[in-house]
Amino acid sequence: MPIDWDATGSMLSGLGTIAGAGAVAYTAHRAADTLSSWKRQRIAERRFDHAEKTLEASYMVREAIDRIRSPLIHGVETDRAKAELEADPQWNPLDHEARKGRLYTAQVYVMRIRSTESAWDKLEAAIPLAHALFDRQLEVALSQLLRARWLIRVNADAFVDADGTDREFTVKTRRALNSKLADGDDEISVLARKQLKIIEDTCLPILRQGDR
Repeated sequence: MPIDWDATGSMLSGLGTIAGAGAVAYTAHRAADTLSSWKRQRIAERRFDHAEKTLEASYMVREAIDRIRSPLIHGVETDRAKAELEADPQWNPLDHEARKGRLYTAQVYVMRIRSTESAWDKLEAAIPLAHALFDRQLEVALSQLLRARWLIRVNADAFVDADGTDREFTVKTRRALNSKLADGDDEISVLARKQLKIIEDTCLPILRQGDR
């Protein structure tokens, strides 16, 4: 039987079109897989980087809290606090000596907070992406740990009036500022331990994946 070359050519052309379409579909599928894999890798890298920075900032803040609340106040710290306060136009030289002493001590804590500002800034910088890359719990833990700075500052301001008249108020204020008096069970110590545990439980597994 004679071969119909026109029909054969049309059939082969059709097969070629189908094969070409299949190749395009396969290539597109592979490209989509590659893009998806690349996105997953990028997210994994960002999570690792964020976990590393978050832990570093959290440990720096833990050290900052210990430094600020150190029971040892050096004479040079008091001298600097005194000079700074007395240079303020609002300074009242007629305050009685006991109140002046508390003002100088309170200013020491304020200056210590300022000296550790870079640690607090790094912690604050880690908050915006904490929820996006991890979860709401990490975001809250970082925000709560940052709150420790506010608690210390509030108690530093309150220290000026902690003259013993209200014993409960005086004891609470002094414990907030003095880690030795606090003995680890005050509001700031408990808050820091709790939030650091959450932060470590979230971030350490991400960093340790590289050890496997």
